[in-house]
Amino acid sequence: MIDETTSCSNTKELIIYEKFVVDGKPVTKFAALVTVRSGTADDIMAALNKWFADNNVRLEDVVCFGSDGASVMLGRFAALLFCNELDTVQ
Repeated sequence: MIDETTSCSNTKELIIYEKFVVDGKPVTKFAALVTVRSGTADDIMAALNKWFADNNVRLEDVVCFGSDGASVMLGRFAALLFCNELDTVQ
């Protein structure tokens, strides 16, 4: 799950949460607060991809995506994850 925020110093940031299962129980964990250049879908995606790479998270291991529903989040990310799922299936 991710959400975009702007700090009191006017810095754009991305909050990243991980949700996973431990001993059959769902766990939600704060993962990171990442600075992004701007609030555009491209910059958010670049920051998220960098965090994935820095933390050895493979995109094909991501099984869902959650956001607040803002168009900048859903338009680009939904398409990206859907395309990745198609590449994995084929």
